[in-house]
Amino acid sequence: MAYVLHQLLTESTQRHPEAEAVRLLDEALTYAELEKLSNQIAHLLIANGVRPGDRVGIYLKKSPSAIASIFGIMKTGACYVPVDANAPGMRLLEIGRQCAFRALITSHAL
Repeated sequence: MAYVLHQLLTESTQRHPEAEAVRLLDEALTYAELEKLSNQIAHLLIANGVRPGDRVGIYLKKSPSAIASIFGIMKTGACYVPVDANAPGMRLLEIGRQCAFRALITSHAL
């Protein structure tokens, strides 16, 4: 059976909800937490006009939350465009202009 990546997350959540899905140093998310957070991100993006085929920028440092953002974007049918969190702001603006981001996921720190 063919799957798309976010469907495998949902299936894994059903089978192993409390198992650790992603970890970076002392930050971790279980499958259930990753599924819940990615669903929240997907709903927020849709509520803000993101549609299938749109491009959504991810301007975050490597983290479990960044992984949840990737899954959330995929659940909308949009595609994600990762932008190096160490890139200067002008580079982000140029990538956003060229890719025509519908939305950008970032943090207050960036």
